[in-house]
Amino acid sequence: MVNSAQLFEPVVGQSVDWVLFRTKIERAGGTDSAFGLTEDGDYQYKTAKGLFLDHYYQNVFFQSCNKLYRRAIIEAEALRFDESLRIGEDLIFNLQYLQHCRVVSHRATFLYVYEIGHAEAATSTLKPQWFSVNLTALHIIEMQLVAGIAEVDRVAYTRFLKQYVRTFFRMLIVFDQRTLTVLERQFIQTQLINLERGLPTGTSRWLRWLNRSHLAPVMLVGLRRLKQRLK
Repeated sequence: MVNSAQLFEPVVGQSVDWVLFRTKIERAGGTDSAFGLTEDGDYQYKTAKGLFLDHYYQNVFFQSCNKLYRRAIIEAEALRFDESLRIGEDLIFNLQYLQHCRVVSHRATFLYVYEIGHAEAATSTLKPQWFSVNLTALHIIEMQLVAGIAEVDRVAYTRFLKQYVRTFFRMLIVFDQRTLTVLERQFIQTQLINLERGLPTGTSRWLRWLNRSHLAPVMLVGLRRLKQRLK
């Protein structure tokens, strides 16, 4: 149980603009897991860009239900959820909000439980819009959050991009050709071609693995084009 003192203590009288708690993930008939950092800590991501990139794939920026925001920032910057998005609206909002934060405080306390596996869960109703949402997220990260990244953080940035590539390819398996219309397949192909601008070297093995899968030929055209550019 979390009391109000635990919730608001990190922000009272401090420069903290965002508090992120942990989320417990429950799977029907499966093993529980969690999102979020396992230790309390305060970070200034504007100067610690490598840490931001490393924390991103610990799923700390993807939800809104386990976080405390400063309303003054939201109102001053006119930040709002994009209601046209079926999925990923929380990620885009959070990345836009993060641009205006001085200090981000991570708390190891669980604040939210997310159930995976039931029909109403967003993870059960994914749409090809997932690709455009994540390309938007990559654009925000590249242009706003890691612009002018120091050389010392370049390794973290390369690792981050490789992880994103792997995630895109896993999602292609989720969007199996048997559940996609021709227009949806063409849409995904276009998004893959756009993604190539940010692909690092050394990812061709993932393309070879994907070529052995059962994806539609129209999607493989885009993948082979990416593979040629990586050589």
